[in-house]
Amino acid sequence: MPKVPVALIALFVLLAVFAPALVLYDPLAQDAAVQAKPPSGVHPLGTDYVGRDVLSRVIAGSRPSLGVGVAAMTLAIVVGSALGIVSGYAGGAVDLLLQRVVDVLLTLPGLVLALALLAVVGAGFVSLIAVIGVVLAPGIARVVRSETLVVSASGYIEAARAVGARDRRILIRHVLPNVTATILVLASLAIGNAILFEAALSFLGLGVQPPQPSWGNMLSGPARAYFEVAPWMAVFPGLAVSLAVLGFNLLGDTLRDLFDPRLQGMA
Repeated sequence: MPKVPVALIALFVLLAVFAPALVLYDPLAQDAAVQAKPPSGVHPLGTDYVGRDVLSRVIAGSRPSLGVGVAAMTLAIVVGSALGIVSGYAGGAVDLLLQRVVDVLLTLPGLVLALALLAVVGAGFVSLIAVIGVVLAPGIARVVRSETLVVSASGYIEAARAVGARDRRILIRHVLPNVTATILVLASLAIGNAILFEAALSFLGLGVQPPQPSWGNMLSGPARAYFEVAPWMAVFPGLAVSLAVLGFNLLGDTLRDLFDPRLQGMA
């Protein structure tokens, strides 16, 4: 099973890194002579409504889709982990205040919150990363806080305090290393969620803007109108989203099984 997520992730990373060398055609080039043509030897995944090669656009679209996913995940992990560790370790009024903020954010559907934030900050690549990161951070903070509470109650933390270790040293040397496994699992899952958010927002016209292809905006507009007569326009970018998210989710499950001794004992 671990080979499956690694293979899927490696495939999409290679597509994103080497996209300019792998595309068969210019992903922006239009050709009226081959509009909405089905898959063939010339165009393996067919063409879209203006004659652009779908395979080339799927490959080119992997860059913004995965790029947003990784960048938003990084932001969410940094912010969410920091909030969770501080909240769980500090306790008291600090914990109460931070968790009420997290509770408020978690009560809002993620897509609705993302749409509201984009309406305030405006559409754009940087805005998209920031908004998705903010939407994902509260869930990460909640899980990391729970792990921090467990670690903070451990005997070695009490021993470190007894010998006069400062809070900063305890957090860096003892708490953070012991919640890192959980953070790695959350990071893998967060990339998949970020890719889904990017696809949804681009589908709604608030993510990556045409003519630059992304998996999300390839599913919107004409792809829906042409679906009955040219389903490949939407099927293949949708399949790319599904496989990428599946790969990262399977990796997260694998890491969880690897790091969680309770699950190892049940195996």
